[in-house]
Amino acid sequence: MNAIATVIAANIAAAFVIYCGIKLFDIGSDFADFIRRYGVFLGIVIAFITIFNFLLVDTADLVDDGLLYWTVFVSMICFAVLGRIIEASKRIILERKKKKKKQISASSLLILIVIELAIGVAYGLASGMSFMVTTGTGVMVLCSVILLRLMSEVSTIGRFQEARLSRGQNILITAISLCAMPISAILVYLFCHPNFRSMGVYMASATGFLVYVCLLQITTLVVKKYKNR
Repeated sequence: MNAIATVIAANIAAAFVIYCGIKLFDIGSDFADFIRRYGVFLGIVIAFITIFNFLLVDTADLVDDGLLYWTVFVSMICFAVLGRIIEASKRIILERKKKKKKQISASSLLILIVIELAIGVAYGLASGMSFMVTTGTGVMVLCSVILLRLMSEVSTIGRFQEARLSRGQNILITAISLCAMPISAILVYLFCHPNFRSMGVYMASATGFLVYVCLLQITTLVVKKYKNR
């Protein structure tokens, strides 16, 4: 199997696995309870193993250490800022929906779709970039993405349900976001892979995104533990 076929198959499979994981939560599977308890922790562990043993090692062969760590840090900060803006926008829409206790407007639904679409694209870009040097690195990134994104999607769907979005609206938003991930991964691989000079910067940016996701999940776990005391 050639490289592009591997990228296509792996990313489509990852989106399908996330969908299947969501369905496990939907039907109340016992395995879903296991994922709920340990999924985020396993995802973070795999992500940090991937970052320090694959992504940073591969990227260091392409760029100087100074540029590598600077790019990782800057991209992490940029993703953190964008993440806060997205989260604030989502919270405003959902809280307003709860207060008004009526059907969500078409404009608000469109904003939520765009937000979740952007999240799917971000995960896809990171996944596609991680395949640029070695397939092994890409597969490891996808393993961590599956676990981290699955739990994120389950949490998001729960928030949408609390805001009384219909099942159809929930399915629509989730489907668009999941489809965006493999599509963006494949496109970024096709267009960026031939540009070897910039490949290191692309991979460093993907590393920054993965670091941001891990730190966000760790912060969320700590906050939940503190609230449950």
